[in-house]
Amino acid sequence: MIDLHCDTLMLCTLRDNYRLRSNSGAVSLEKMRAGGVLAQCFAIYIPTGSEALEEGLTPGPYEYYLEALGVYRRELEENAGLIR
Repeated sequence: MIDLHCDTLMLCTLRDNYRLRSNSGAVSLEKMRAGGVLAQCFAIYIPTGSEALEEGLTPGPYEYYLEALGVYRRELEENAGLIR
C-alpha cells in the first residue's frame, strides 16, 4: 500500500503530545509498519481563515509552515530507524 496524502503531520504540529511513531489517529509509523505500508506522503497542510481561528493559530501561514517543517524534520530524526 502507498498512501499519497495524510494530515498526521498537522496534528503533530498542533498537538504537543502527538507523534508520528505512535498516536491515536489513523496513521502512525507503528500502524504503517504493522499494515505493510510501503510509502506515505506526509502533507504540510497550512490551516488558514476560519480553520486557523478554530485551532487558535496566531502565526501567519509562512511562520506556521516553518514550524511544521521543523516538526517534520524532528520526527524524521527521532524515527530514523523506521522512516526514510
